[in-house]
This record gives sequence, C-alpha cells and structure tokens, in this order.
Amino acid sequence: MDTNPTARSGCGRGPLLYPVKCQNGAFSNTLAKYIDHWLAEVAPKKLAKTTYSRDQQDVRRILPALGHFKLTDLRKEVIRDFYEEMRKAPKLTDGKPLSEKSVEGIHNTLCSILSDAVEEGYLLHNPAWKMYKPQGEKKAKRRSGRWRTRNWCSV
Repeated sequence: MDTNPTARSGCGRGPLLYPVKCQNGAFSNTLAKYIDHWLAEVAPKKLAKTTYSRDQQDVRRILPALGHFKLTDLRKEVIRDFYEEMRKAPKLTDGKPLSEKSVEGIHNTLCSILSDAVEEGYLLHNPAWKMYKPQGEKKAKRRSGRWRTRNWCSV
C-alpha cells in the first residue's frame, strides 16, 4: 500500500481519509465548493432528474447557512442549529414556516451530499448522519374499528 499523500489521482488529494486540499487552489474544502462539485459532477450521475431538481431547491436553503464552513468544521451542533433555523424559515410561496417534512427533506439532501463527500474521501464521517429528529410527537396511527374490536374482545 502506497503511503505517499499525493498518490491519489486528481489535485493531490492525499489518501482517502484526509481532507481535500488542492495544491493548485482549484478546490477549496468549504461546503459551498464541495456542493458546486457535487451538483456538477456527482449528483447528475446518481440521481433521477426529479430528485436532482428537488435537491437543487434544498441546496438554496443550505448554502447561505452552511456554505462558508469547511467540510471538516461541520459539527453536529452546527447542523442541529441549522435545522432549528429551518423550522422557523418562511416558505418562499406563502411566508408560512417550513413544514417538518420540508425540514426532513433538507436534512436528507445535506446527508446525501455529505455521504458522497465521505465516499470521495473529503470527510472521515458524515456529521449529519442520524442528526435529524422530528419536532413534536408522532401522531398515533389510526386503527380500524374491526382491529380494535377483535383485540378488545380477546383480552
């Protein structure tokens, strides 16, 4: 196994587990720069057109809040605070707060982007992994009257 830090192809990235740092300055390791790369090179090859389009919409929410962070500086506290801000953020259509499902969609997009960064060797682990927790309690699933009757009678 080659331990030379520039042994990997492309931009002198270094071994798989080291953060990216291009010697020629072509790639900065901020989330914004990685998302640019992800949107241009990674996502079009992996995602369906509709998923890609939705992820682009989510990126418009992610970049202003987190784009300036270096990939290696993203921490669970930063991501948790971002989700809290998104819960208060207004929709672009009617100004009402984003739904919990929209916040979950933004999380899924961010998690997917960071997972690809891990696969490409830009991060050691995904800081957004298992970070999303829905706000509020889940509603109990409705059961049919037949199910309730049958279980009530069998007690």
